[in-house]
Amino acid sequence: MKKEQLLFAWLKKYPPKKFGPDRIVYDYARNAVGMAYTEAGNVPKALEYANSIESPFWKGQGWAGTAERLIKQGHYAEAKPLLKKAVDDAWEFKTTRKDENGARFAATGYAGYLSSYVACLYEEKQYDSL
Repeated sequence: MKKEQLLFAWLKKYPPKKFGPDRIVYDYARNAVGMAYTEAGNVPKALEYANSIESPFWKGQGWAGTAERLIKQGHYAEAKPLLKKAVDDAWEFKTTRKDENGARFAATGYAGYLSSYVACLYEEKQYDSL
């Protein structure tokens, strides 16, 4: 895939280790490639990229974004674990990790992630699950 080739070339030219601990720009790039794989129907590669997000406060957003696109394609079983991780992550930032960098941003997704997770359960007729 062209986007993936461009990402690899960019990483070679601008390796993350040279730019300190902030990885959000790299997360955006990986997420863009993952979304392209999601749109192309390559679920394993989409999941691989969703799970490659490094910035703690942005992981939930990355997981949920991929999950939402998977849901649109009917891949509820693949979306659920991503959404569950996003829900759990946002909850931690609402409660025990609320003083960390980006915590308020990370916590704001909680209700939406939970709603999407429950919608997946409903679509799969798992009415008594959580």
